[in-house]
Amino acid sequence: MAIGPIQKQPASSPDPCSIAAQNLIGLLTPLVPDETGSSSTPLQTSSPREVLYAVQTLVSTLRPESPVFATFHDGRVHDPLGGGSYAFQKDVVEPVLFALMNDEILSNGEKEPLLSMKVTPPKIYSPCDAQLPTRPIVLHAGAQPNNSPHAGTIIVFCYAFSLARAIRDRMRATVTGTELQPPAVSVEITFIDTAPVPGHETSIEGIQYQKSYRDVPEALNTHMADYGQIIQLLSTWSDIPFETTFQSEFFSQPVMPSLLRYIIAHYETLGHQLSPKYGKIALRAACPVLGCGLAEKHGRLNLYSEETNTNSETESPKNSDSMIAFHCPRHGRHTISTSDPGEIACLEANAPARNLIRSMS
Repeated sequence: MAIGPIQKQPASSPDPCSIAAQNLIGLLTPLVPDETGSSSTPLQTSSPREVLYAVQTLVSTLRPESPVFATFHDGRVHDPLGGGSYAFQKDVVEPVLFALMNDEILSNGEKEPLLSMKVTPPKIYSPCDAQLPTRPIVLHAGAQPNNSPHAGTIIVFCYAFSLARAIRDRMRATVTGTELQPPAVSVEITFIDTAPVPGHETSIEGIQYQKSYRDVPEALNTHMADYGQIIQLLSTWSDIPFETTFQSEFFSQPVMPSLLRYIIAHYETLGHQLSPKYGKIALRAACPVLGCGLAEKHGRLNLYSEETNTNSETESPKNSDSMIAFHCPRHGRHTISTSDPGEIACLEANAPARNLIRSMS
């Protein structure tokens, strides 16, 4: 029986993981001492960059169906200045006090603000007065109480109390040896209790509706004790007093009716600026029917109207009464009036609208 030559099977090409592993082994082998205890010097081996790249290549091939990636850190923190941070390159407190002082001077009718903290102040101020504001200073921070305070929230709270303490201490040092008293410094924490409660959101015909935390007390109270504990600890640590507020108090400011009238008068322009997706201002109000509490999330179905309660065209427009009509998918329209503080306090706003209102107030 004739036996032909044995056919060699073609060798399969190694997989990427094997190639990467062999490459890394080849780079690491010179670093391992041989039987005599000697090893190659760093100059005889590959560069660290090659070794690190080989590690990255191997890691990315270990799980090809869901790859992971390796990266390395040089242990240095890079914090380049950018944007408005140049104003705080050498100090944080002085630029803040300088801005507050300028704001106070301009609000008192002076046309010329201070050019620096070192210049001669207007004659109506004493030299020491010009270095400090006289009105109380309140640092604002906010949080959505939809979970226990996470690292980001805690950092913001820490920074608020730390900066408040630094401002207070700087002002105290400025008036040392004088009879002047610096203004009070405090922190105000605003809870955004108008955030949506998970499990209480629904979509009807493409329109999103929600229930807010303030309308679901058991959800709101779940984590409030955690926030209270952290805020109290920071207040004790910094010796800075604090106050907590909610959205109803934010919308209860005396200036709010006039701000809302302005927003309603310009709702089309502001809507496109604040919400390019929908072109609407996300003002909300929960349905007042007992047990309902649904609010249309993005304000897409809101109706705005302006009515003037004047008998003469010469009367002040401050007497105008603007209305917002909101939509509930179960109970229809309900309205609030800008002349009724109690109704205004029921308003809600998403972050862009809320930030606009806060900056205007």
